[in-house]
Amino acid sequence: MDGTLVPAWVPRVDQHRYRSRKGRLAQNVLAICDFDMNFTYVYAGWEGSAADARVLDNAVSHPNFPFPPIGKYYLVDAGFANYQCFLAPYRGTRFSNDDIIFNEPDEDTLIDMDSFYHRVIQPIQRLKPNAPFEIA
Repeated sequence: MDGTLVPAWVPRVDQHRYRSRKGRLAQNVLAICDFDMNFTYVYAGWEGSAADARVLDNAVSHPNFPFPPIGKYYLVDAGFANYQCFLAPYRGTRFSNDDIIFNEPDEDTLIDMDSFYHRVIQPIQRLKPNAPFEIA
């Protein structure tokens, strides 16, 4: 699971909310994909100024949010917190070689997610900023 900014056309009256920290007009899109790199959930439309964690907090409040089965977790990046069924990297800890070997399968999964990001999400982000995307 990850959040990404997608360029968007926004009416002038709402532009201040959709301006990202880099100054671009965008919407924050939360996406979940399975291990076969298929999208299983997309939550779009949040203003570009919103933090990923804030978007997730809102998404989980909706009845159609696809929580994983009990005992399973979504891998998330450091922009999200470890809670309920979300597994983020632990910050600020140095690992021994044994820990690194133990965690290699998780690292491979994160690398696969990075590969997915570069193949699918990044081209979406390259869309022209003045493309006529409507905010629903």
